[in-house]
Amino acid sequence: MAEDEVKPIIKSYRRAMKASEEYVKPYWEDFLRLYKYWHLKKPDILTKTYSRISLNLFHTMVQEKIPKIYRNVFSNEDMVTVSGSDPRSEMFSELAQAWLRDMLSNRIKLQHTIMPTIQSAMIGGNGFRMPTVNFVKNSEGKYERRISGRNLDFFNVLPSPGGGQINPFDNDTSSALEWAFVIDWWSEEKIKALAEKGVLDKDQVGRMLDTAADTNYPETQ
Repeated sequence: MAEDEVKPIIKSYRRAMKASEEYVKPYWEDFLRLYKYWHLKKPDILTKTYSRISLNLFHTMVQEKIPKIYRNVFSNEDMVTVSGSDPRSEMFSELAQAWLRDMLSNRIKLQHTIMPTIQSAMIGGNGFRMPTVNFVKNSEGKYERRISGRNLDFFNVLPSPGGGQINPFDNDTSSALEWAFVIDWWSEEKIKALAEKGVLDKDQVGRMLDTAADTNYPETQ
């Protein structure tokens, strides 16, 4: 990347991140307040009383709804259907549908990992998941990529202000999400382990970890 390209790119990134931080702050405050209620923490208005009825009701409503949603989604193996967007692709829809159902049920095992996402949605109105790539050994002893997915903490996702539709058919629609920041910290141990497995470039990882962190980037000034 040319040196003269670094400054505008980083500045654009920082402006977008700042806009997202300001946008999500009130939603984070609301979610945190509801999360405390779910944990039966008394709000200020009840600190001088012995009443726990309102808190118990909130906690019960969430916990009662979760298994109902779970059963509605996973009680039928036909939980997802795929259809072609045009006549030419329709002939591949059944094959794509079988692949997707196997992926969700047997590879990702969505039914065993979806509970935190549902719980987050019930508490604060939103739950997030992200696709991931895991590395598993094949029959030859080599590591190969496998698509998977996992829950994301509510506070690890910073969408762009305005709009909320992800991957719309029309990217120009006003409800389309322009960007979203997903905070996903990797530990040094994880990075080193992936380098040892050959997933990451070992030399590049060594250079990165040996370089002292410098937060005084002149290009951001």
